[in-house]
Amino acid sequence: DLSGLTRVYMGETELNVARDYATVVNAVPPPRNLNLRFYRNRCLCSAGVGIDEFFRTWSRDYERLERAHDYIQWLFPSPEASMFNYNSQALTQYEAEVMRRDPSIQRRLKRSVALFLDFLGLQIDFEATSEEGAVTRGNDAAARLLNVETNPHNFLRISRLVRCMGEVGLHRWQRPLLTQLA
Repeated sequence: DLSGLTRVYMGETELNVARDYATVVNAVPPPRNLNLRFYRNRCLCSAGVGIDEFFRTWSRDYERLERAHDYIQWLFPSPEASMFNYNSQALTQYEAEVMRRDPSIQRRLKRSVALFLDFLGLQIDFEATSEEGAVTRGNDAAARLLNVETNPHNFLRISRLVRCMGEVGLHRWQRPLLTQLA
């Protein structure tokens, strides 16, 4: 009978146990570290390519980027497990911390953001000194943004992108991006 245990851990004690357990679990690197391995170009995503090959072969291939649905979770991992791609891994606190500190991962993350923003018809300047001008509409923005509206799953992709940016240290560009989409 577990009812006695339930009463022992009710209230504040139960919350502390849950919080402490989550802290310990998230502080230890998971055995797979798929997000780190992918961004270090040491494993393949669901599309069967590493991150560097992804940049070479998928950049500006708008039809492929639209049609495929299994790459976005790899480019923009978030703490929530994907309901659509079981081969990807939810972003852990450990991975997010490493991704914020590792310059080579930061370069690849920025390249991923630029690639996806190009798909949306936007351009990003990571060197901009203010929010104004950090994200702008490209020449084909009207057509690209119409694609977003006619394919509503792109709103989920954008949500994932914005969430990931906050987790991996690219939060400075969240607001300029959302301003251009408004």
